[in-house]
Amino acid sequence: MESKNNPYVTPNQTVDADAASRPGSVLAFVRKVFFTCVWTLLFFFGSAMFLGFASGIFFVTMGSAASGASPQTMEWIGFAWAVVPMVLGLVGILLGILGYLPGTRWKTRTRISENQSAGSLVETTL
Repeated sequence: MESKNNPYVTPNQTVDADAASRPGSVLAFVRKVFFTCVWTLLFFFGSAMFLGFASGIFFVTMGSAASGASPQTMEWIGFAWAVVPMVLGLVGILLGILGYLPGTRWKTRTRISENQSAGSLVETTL
């Protein structure tokens, strides 16, 4: 089957530089999965580091005040340590799947970019 009759095959004369960024490409899928995993890990461990920094400041200030933290405060800190990284990890997954994070969005080709990549000039009239 010739390429001019099949809309899914690019002509031999054109070079498709954006093939790895189109939604139908396997490389685009692998790239999206990779960056989604990276963002998920960044959200998870970033929130854990932030909580560690914040709880460290809290414990230093409570230690210098010569009054220990109440058991209820310690329970809330433990709850935050258990829940917040998991929730932010899920937020990272969802934002990555939806394509809102850098590296996770599908690049769409417009008709103008397809015409320009095929070598034809697009003229605009006023």
